[in-house]
Amino acid sequence: MKKIIIPIIAVIMLILSSVLCACTNSNVNIENTNWQLQVAIRANIENQESEIIARNNAWATEDTNIPVVDVVLVAKDGNITISDTANTNNSFVGNYNKVDVIGIETVIYKVTVNELSGNINVSLTKHNDGSKIKTLILTLLKEDIQYTLNFISEN
Repeated sequence: MKKIIIPIIAVIMLILSSVLCACTNSNVNIENTNWQLQVAIRANIENQESEIIARNNAWATEDTNIPVVDVVLVAKDGNITISDTANTNNSFVGNYNKVDVIGIETVIYKVTVNELSGNINVSLTKHNDGSKIKTLILTLLKEDIQYTLNFISEN
């Protein structure tokens, strides 16, 4: 009897662990979210220098020369659009697909935008007060230049 019960318990535990590992918080995804840019950073990988190239109005900085922009990211059905709401002619389009789920609060996507490729990390950021906000970090590479755009959820 023990010889039968142990394999059955092992199979049940394996099934439960694989189901639990495959689950993500349904709120943590790239779609059905209004993403607002917080800050955009350009980094030169070769000489390890970086600079903030754009920010939203709420991003606190002492450098008032950094352009303030109103950029949104919309993702739906594998397509992504990044638009400057003040200049509708200034938008970028691409596509994405899910490649990994880490725990219950992080999803990784592969993305291509205007012939640049990179990754998107969608996650929950926990604040000191215990509150959580959905965040999206988009990283794109162009030769030795890396662009990192940090977005937060508006909803």
